[in-house]
Amino acid sequence: MPTNIQTKTRMNLALPCDYRKHGIGCPRKRKSIARWCEPHWEAIATTGHVDGRLIPRSAYKAISANAFVYVFANRDHPDIARALDYIRGHVINPGRMPSPPYKKPRGLKQIIEQQVYVELRRLQTPAPVQKGTGVPGEVVTFDRPEPVTAEEVLASCVGVWLAVKLNANLLMNDGECLNFALANGVLLLRRYRLISAWSATGQSLQRRPPGARVRRALGETLRHLSPVCDQIAERLAHCIKETPEQVRARQADENRPLPEAKPNELVVPLPVEPAAPVPAPRLTHYELPARYPRPLLRDLSSSALIAKWSEVERLWSLYPDGKIPVTFKKEN
Repeated sequence: MPTNIQTKTRMNLALPCDYRKHGIGCPRKRKSIARWCEPHWEAIATTGHVDGRLIPRSAYKAISANAFVYVFANRDHPDIARALDYIRGHVINPGRMPSPPYKKPRGLKQIIEQQVYVELRRLQTPAPVQKGTGVPGEVVTFDRPEPVTAEEVLASCVGVWLAVKLNANLLMNDGECLNFALANGVLLLRRYRLISAWSATGQSLQRRPPGARVRRALGETLRHLSPVCDQIAERLAHCIKETPEQVRARQADENRPLPEAKPNELVVPLPVEPAAPVPAPRLTHYELPARYPRPLLRDLSSSALIAKWSEVERLWSLYPDGKIPVTFKKEN
C-alpha cells in the first residue's frame, strides 16, 4: 500500500537514530526522513562521517598564512603555476559567471552543479559587512571583501593538508573526510550567505551554510591538488612549532648523536605471505522482523501501520520459522 511523504515522515520520526557504536545506539529520534538524529545528521553533512568533527580554523589559520606567502613568492614555479591554473579553471572562473549554468536543472547531476555554482559565486561576489547600528548621527562603514583568488584557495588547502598531516586525530579517515575538510577550508574563506526573515519579534538574519552535496563535489575537485599540497607541506614543515618531546629529542641528537647501526643490527622486515581470500558466506534467507500486536486505528497514519502489520503477519504465517528465502518475490 503506497504512502505519501507526510506519512513516511511521521513514521520515521517515531524511530530511534540509526547510529551504532560498540553495540550502543543513540536514543534520540530521527530527523525528518533521514536515518540519523539532528546532531549525527549535522556531523555527516558537514564532515562526511557520523563521528566526525569540524576542524577549527585555529588549527590551520597560521599555516595557511605561511603557505600564502610561499605560494605567492613561488607562483612562477611550474608545479605551483599548474595548480593555480587548475584552481582558476575549476573554482575561480565558474564563480565569475553572472548567471547559473541551468535555468531549470534536471537530474541530480545538474542540481549539484547548480548548488556548487551558488557557493562559488558567493566566493567571487562576497557581500559587504556593515559596521555600525545605522542610528542617525553615527558613522556607518562597510567592509567590502575582495573576491577569492587562486592563491588563497591553494594556501587554504595546504593549511588543512598540513594540519591533518601533523595531527591525524583531526579526521576520522583520509578519504571522504579529508575531501570535506578541504572543501570546508575553501568555503570558509568568505562569509556564508545570509537570508533575511521577518517574524513577530522583528527582522532576523539566518545563515545558510552549504549542504553535503556541495562539500563532497568541491572536495573531490580540490583533491586533485594533493601532490602539490604534499610538496608545499614538506617545504613548510620546519615552520611549524615542534612539540616539547620533538625539541628534546632533536637537542639530544645534536649534542650526543647515537652511533650508526651495524649491518648485522639493522632490522629487515620479514616477507609476509599473501593472505588467502576468504569466501563470503552465501546469503540464503532473510530474517523476518519481530511480531508485535496490531496497531490501533487512532489517526490518519494508523492505516499505513496496520497495512504494514498485516503484511508482517502474512509472512509469518507463510514462514513460521521467521526466515524468508532469497528467491521470495512479493506479490503485487
